[in-house]
Amino acid sequence: KESRKRDKKALFLIYQSVDEDTFEKISNATTAKEAWDKLQTCNKGVEQVKKIRLQTLRVNQLKRNGEDVDEVKVMEKILRTLNPSFDFIVTNIEENKDLKTMTIEQLMGSL
Repeated sequence: KESRKRDKKALFLIYQSVDEDTFEKISNATTAKEAWDKLQTCNKGVEQVKKIRLQTLRVNQLKRNGEDVDEVKVMEKILRTLNPSFDFIVTNIEENKDLKTMTIEQLMGSL
């Protein structure tokens, strides 16, 4: 009974700490663990975007320091390092867009 009470309290705290859109995704969870697992699943892509932004910052720093950086190679590397859940998007970008005319920011927007 005590663990159930703690679980409901944790679930309530999770519900209170998320925005409306996220709440809709986890509102049917019956336990705190279930809600937490759904949050982790929803935010997996966010981690990939953070990695891409970090890569972009590194490239921009290299450019500011006078390094010659080929943006196409950087974009290809970004696409290669994405996890398998992005495979469909990567294939779509590779087939339908010309990386030579894209910027890294446009690539990030496409992801």
